[in-house]
Amino acid sequence: MNCFEARRALLTDPARLPSTVATHVEQCERCGRVASQIRTLDLRVADALNVDPPVGLTERLKLAGPRRPRWLAPSMAGMALAASVLVAAIVIGWPAPSTVAGADWAGSVVSHTEYDAAHELTANPAAPADFQHVIERLGGQVRAIPEGLTRAGYCILEGRAALHAVIERAGQRFVVYVMPGVSTAETHVDLRGWRGEIISGENVAIAVIGRDATDDIEPLMKSLAASVQWSGTVRAG
Repeated sequence: MNCFEARRALLTDPARLPSTVATHVEQCERCGRVASQIRTLDLRVADALNVDPPVGLTERLKLAGPRRPRWLAPSMAGMALAASVLVAAIVIGWPAPSTVAGADWAGSVVSHTEYDAAHELTANPAAPADFQHVIERLGGQVRAIPEGLTRAGYCILEGRAALHAVIERAGQRFVVYVMPGVSTAETHVDLRGWRGEIISGENVAIAVIGRDATDDIEPLMKSLAASVQWSGTVRAG
């Protein structure tokens, strides 16, 4: 049992965990924190859906008989839509403006890295093809596949589409996020044992984090910036 498998089980059905997963969550500090966040989310959703009926609703339904009142359908639909929007806002955040504070991006990349622990998995031979597919989906053109690429996939950060990749260099694994259409101040990341940098270029922001701050981060960011060309129009995803 590893952290990736445990978090996948937590996101599938946190109330009915297999014994192996439950044991791992109890012993792993990071997965325990994820489990606590998921339970908090469940409680917030349940609380949002706990809506008191309008005053006098019971009496009006009795008077109306079996026929469904016209006002009830849009009202219930509105409540369902509001609940759906609330759940989406809690899970992925409200759609971000063109500029988001660097501290918010730092928190997002670290939280996503802990939820989707791709860095803990073995290298995927399809990573170069995945990298190219995601970049093209986001509206970019690949000039070169980054050296040491082991994983690549599509993700959502602060309501925006992004590339989530893992690159291994000099025996270290770095988690990389490429966020087209994002502009933010240069930010140093130092959260929950993760360290790195976030920088902005033309039409794109790049985040690189790892467990240890090393001199390899800056050249890695430069090579990532040079590996992709972005058009003036970046796709939402």
